[in-house]
Amino acid sequence: MTTTEVSPTELMTPQDLITIGYRTLKTSPEQGCQLPVLFNIVVNVVLVGGIGILGLIGNTLSVVVFITERSSRVAILLLQALAIADNICLLTALVYIPFILGILPSLSTYSSTVNTVTIYFQAYIEPLGFMAQMGTTWIVVLLAANRYFAICRPFQAQRHLTMFRTKIQITFVVIFSVVFNIPRFFQTRITTDPLNGHTKFERTSLETESNFGKIYTNALYTVLVLVLPFSLLLILNVRLICSLRASRSRLRMHSVNRIGASENNITLVMIVIIVVFLFCLLPDRLIPVFTTMLGTNSGCFLKVLLCISNLLFVINSSVNVFIYCLLRRRFRKLLVRRIFDCQTELNRPTSSANFNSLLVARECTQNVHFSGSSRRTTATTKT
Repeated sequence: MTTTEVSPTELMTPQDLITIGYRTLKTSPEQGCQLPVLFNIVVNVVLVGGIGILGLIGNTLSVVVFITERSSRVAILLLQALAIADNICLLTALVYIPFILGILPSLSTYSSTVNTVTIYFQAYIEPLGFMAQMGTTWIVVLLAANRYFAICRPFQAQRHLTMFRTKIQITFVVIFSVVFNIPRFFQTRITTDPLNGHTKFERTSLETESNFGKIYTNALYTVLVLVLPFSLLLILNVRLICSLRASRSRLRMHSVNRIGASENNITLVMIVIIVVFLFCLLPDRLIPVFTTMLGTNSGCFLKVLLCISNLLFVINSSVNVFIYCLLRRRFRKLLVRRIFDCQTELNRPTSSANFNSLLVARECTQNVHFSGSSRRTTATTKT
C-alpha cells in the first residue's frame, strides 16, 4: 500500500484555523506569514504539553484532596466540578494543539493518512472542546454567584446554597453545555475528494455562514460564552472584592472569628480564580474582533495571538492547584498528608513487618515485666 505525500497547504486550504478556545479564525495559509518552526514546537508542543500534563496531575490531586475537606461543602463541591471540567478541557487541548497546531505546521509534507486523522480530529474533538469550554465558563459563574450570596446575602444563602441545589445547578450546566453544542457535529461532514482521493471537510446547511450558523455561532454563542458570563463575572467579582475588604476590617476590629476567616479565605481563592480566568481567556475572545477589523492584512499578528490564546487557555485550566497551595493553608496540609499517605501505602509491607516485630517485642517485654511483678507479689504475700 503506497502513501501519498502532500503538503499542508494543499490539504488544509482554505480551512479555518481554530483556537482550542474554539474561536474561528478564517485565514488561508497563503494569506498570512509562516511562523518559525521553533516557535510552533516550543509554544504548541513543549509549553502546552508540559503545562497541560502538570495541570491534569494538579487537578486530579485537587479533587482527591477536596474529598477530605469538611468546611464550606457547597464551595468545595463547585471547586471539584471546576477541576473536572478543567481536566476535560486539558484533554481536548492535549489531543488537539500539539498535533494539529504544533507538529503538522512544522512539516513540509505529510501523508494522506495524517491528513485524514487531522480531519477527524477537527470534526469530533472541536465540538467536545466547545462543550468543555462552555461548562467551565458557567461553573466559574456559579462559583462567583455562590460567594456573592455567601458573603453579600448571608440570610438568603442559608436557603439557596445547599448541596442539593448546587448539584442540580452543576447538572444543568453540564446538560446545557452538551445539548447546546451538539449542532457543531453537523456543521461539517467528512467526504472523499474524487480527484485525488484525499479526505476533506464539506460544509453543510448548518455551517457558520448559513442563516442558522450566523444566529447560532455568531449571536447565541457570543452572548452565552462571551458577553453574559464575562459581564456577570466582572460585576460579581467587584462586589466580592468590596465585601472581602469590609469583612477583613470587621475581623480586625473585633475578636478573631475562625469561621469568618475561613469564609474570607475561600472568597479570596475564588476571586483570584475569577481574575485568572478573565485574564487568560480575554485574548481568545478578542480574536474574532481582530479578525473582523484586520481581515487579510493581519500578517503574523493573528497567528501569534492564536498561539498565545491557546497557551493561556491551557494555563487557565492548569493553574488552580497552585492558587490553592499558595492561598489556602488547609489545602497544603491535606495535600502533604495525602502524598505521605500514598507513600505509606507503597511501603506498607516493610512497614507492617517492622510494626509487627515491635508489637511482638513489646508483648514479650510486658510479659517479662508482669511475670516478675507477680513473683514479687507472691513472695510478699507469703512473707
